[in-house]
Amino acid sequence: PVPQARARTGDVRRWAEACRRLSVDPEALLEVLPEQMEAWLRPAVAAARQALDEELRSATLARDVAARELDGVRGERDQLASTPHQAPAAPGWRSERAGDRPGAPLYLLCEFRSHVGEADRAGLEAALEAAGALDAWVTPEGELLDPDTFDVFLRPSPPATGASLADVLAPVAGAPVASGVVDAALRSIGLAARGEADERDAWVSPDGRFVLGPLRGRSRKDEAAFIGEGARAQARARRLAELDARIADLVAALDERERAVEKARTWREAVEAELRAFP
Repeated sequence: PVPQARARTGDVRRWAEACRRLSVDPEALLEVLPEQMEAWLRPAVAAARQALDEELRSATLARDVAARELDGVRGERDQLASTPHQAPAAPGWRSERAGDRPGAPLYLLCEFRSHVGEADRAGLEAALEAAGALDAWVTPEGELLDPDTFDVFLRPSPPATGASLADVLAPVAGAPVASGVVDAALRSIGLAARGEADERDAWVSPDGRFVLGPLRGRSRKDEAAFIGEGARAQARARRLAELDARIADLVAALDERERAVEKARTWREAVEAELRAFP
């Protein structure tokens, strides 16, 4: 009957105009025979589903990436919070250091003498770190414990002629290695002046340069972070503050990505709801 046809036409028009996720042209839809309308809608429905499925996948991936990064930063923060200081980065080839191994790394056995300025401290630490000496292990006897251990050991050698690290670094009292052994190790490495050439086989300079036999290089850092208890405490506090700020940023980013996932999921469900509402 004509009244029923007109009523359905009105329902279809109102449905098409109310759609937000499905893109439907009411006039084009009404030109189709009633029994062909659902078939005519299939391409629009498929396109909407595909677009929103892809949006949901992308939003979910971005959320998961942010969540993993947040977990990693939180793990780093928890680990640092549970240790007295942040150690220099270990090389990938080094064996795990046993907790009961006699001795300690060089940076825990010495401290800068009071006359050494901040810039020189940073340059010397950078040179020692780049040369592999900063974290080199020093044993109480100055000897390698196990020939199968993959590590860098600093063994006291004959004193360097001229200036040495002992002029700028002093053994720490109460360390697990006798001050005499530490002092001998420090005297084994020469100290070169800024910008000046040095013919010795092993030396570091406050400008970040170093020489170890035929090896030579240069590094830099803004401030010392490992030599000296005060420097380690300040570096640890700075790193904790950086990690806290990064965690806050990642939490905000994760919340935003979670909202994007929920939005995409809601829109995807809206497509099905609009389709079910077709008169």
